[in-house]
Amino acid sequence: MIFSGPFFAEHGRCPYLADRDWSSVSLHVQQMAPRELQDLLQSGFRRSGSEFYRPACRQCRQCVPIRLPVQAFRAHKTQRRIWRRNQDLQVRQVPVRLNGSRLDLYRRFLAARFDRVDSPGIEELEAFLADRFGSTVEMDYLLEGRLVAFGVLDVTPEAASSVYFVHDPEMASRRLGTFSVMQEVEWCRQTGRSHLYLGLWVRECPAMAYKAWFHPHELLVAGAWVRKPPVQ
Repeated sequence: MIFSGPFFAEHGRCPYLADRDWSSVSLHVQQMAPRELQDLLQSGFRRSGSEFYRPACRQCRQCVPIRLPVQAFRAHKTQRRIWRRNQDLQVRQVPVRLNGSRLDLYRRFLAARFDRVDSPGIEELEAFLADRFGSTVEMDYLLEGRLVAFGVLDVTPEAASSVYFVHDPEMASRRLGTFSVMQEVEWCRQTGRSHLYLGLWVRECPAMAYKAWFHPHELLVAGAWVRKPPVQ
């Protein structure tokens, strides 16, 4: 691996909990092998562009890395209903293609989800999601030939990491975020990968609640992955 760092970075206000500050340990990676990517995922790191970061807040431990053991995953009743509801979508794996149609979808998604009023350019999208290390794929979701969502996955021989998912805000009732996780779980099963990493879970952040709805899941606690079975 070729990188600059690690370094301790102050990030200001927490993006998940409004009353707290945020700090992280970061690596700016220039070159990396698949095994090294796997090691970073297992250690709780998350990718944004060429940066891999992990929360390092001194007085808060609310951000917890979460992953799904794909062979053990079982959809519950609501998730099965969402799966059936979206069977009219075509899902295909493609190389990462951050073109105008994806930028338009990204802009509308940010405006609806986060009330973002500016219009990010293609440079921002590429800096965030481009394939930096030859280990990233895109999952496209089409309805009657029209792109309605896309997800970006980092992959290793053993696992995949769900980097980001964007969907048409007019299709919010379909719960495409939940559907995409189940699609990615199925893709991992079909390609022989053991885990799907979902990034960080914050118990008190409503926008992240959905990650703990997938069972069983595993949390990185005190340096060890601990499996949390479904609540009976």
